[in-house]
Amino acid sequence: MSRKVRYSVIYAPAREGGYGAYFPAFPEITVWYPTLKQCREAAREALEIHLKGLRALGARLPHERNIVRSAVRVEVG
Repeated sequence: MSRKVRYSVIYAPAREGGYGAYFPAFPEITVWYPTLKQCREAAREALEIHLKGLRALGARLPHERNIVRSAVRVEVG
């Protein structure tokens, strides 16, 4: 029986160019691609493969993690 699951993913431009992505619930999954579109596609594929592997091992899927986005202001110099 299959079901749809949803996990947060963070996309960010990489210093060297392109985009990186990671899943807070799965820190072991990271991808990098030259374009955001490619990165989004690769992230979805990486998550699907990882989840299939966990299911094949009989492991429970982790719960989504709450994401808090904030900023910190500091003085430099």
